[in-house]
Amino acid sequence: MASDTIVDIYCHIMPEKFSGEMSRIAPRLGNIAARLRGVKKLFDLDERFREMDQFGDYREIVSLPNPPIEDLAAGDVGLDLARIGNDAMAVIPTAFRRLSRRCR
Repeated sequence: MASDTIVDIYCHIMPEKFSGEMSRIAPRLGNIAARLRGVKKLFDLDERFREMDQFGDYREIVSLPNPPIEDLAAGDVGLDLARIGNDAMAVIPTAFRRLSRRCR
């Protein structure tokens, strides 16, 4: 394995609090919600890190997944969801040095 650092800039993560709130305000997301729930690495960081370990010095810049917040909710509801997502993402670089966050 090469000793170069690999940085993946197109990765998504679904913090638990954000996921719960998104499901609450948009319960009819349909197929995309089912697909998101089926991707374990969006929620389970231990699983994510096990996969990352296979590639040596591999790091990710993570963001919240689609659909965009503005497509789910408008006004104060959308702002609240954005705050919940931002607050959840804010702890990632501190708690997990291998992950960095990207603002939307």
